[in-house]
Amino acid sequence: MIIGYQGEIGCYTHTSIKKFLYNKYNKLVNFFSFEDIFNALKNNEITHGYIPIENTIGGKINENELLLRNNNNINIIDKYKFKINHCLLVNKNVKKENLKEIYSHWQALKQCSDYLINNNLNGISYYDTAGSCKYISDENKTDIGAIASKECSKIYNLEIIEENIQNNDNNYTTFYLIELN
Repeated sequence: MIIGYQGEIGCYTHTSIKKFLYNKYNKLVNFFSFEDIFNALKNNEITHGYIPIENTIGGKINENELLLRNNNNINIIDKYKFKINHCLLVNKNVKKENLKEIYSHWQALKQCSDYLINNNLNGISYYDTAGSCKYISDENKTDIGAIASKECSKIYNLEIIEENIQNNDNNYTTFYLIELN
């Protein structure tokens, strides 16, 4: 199995694949967009796609529902429910009071909206949770934080300021494993 997913290493989709499909795939291929996954399936670059479809706080991922509807040659093989625990991550020695903006995927920002409001932090939509971490790490940003997984702190050498910052603890994302008919 060659599985395509959207995002950088350490994103929730990547972590979910490693948990549920451990030792069942030959290769993981990351893509910038969900549409790229569908195109890669059609072009036989991957055998399967792994996409989020709904989150208990953020709601349905309409883009993926639309892509499934518009590509009737796609089968949903299985579905997986993955617990999401968001963390506020920063570069080493950065203090929360120095942060001007918080980068993350729009769904993660929505899932942590109460935290952002209560801490007077401005959320900026970025293409991916782990991609946000990669950006602030690579650019050594001292005034920008990221909302992402605990795993991202290890991958991108970031510090966790706070854990479990989502609006409520009942935060799960449902993922579909898909393939061509």
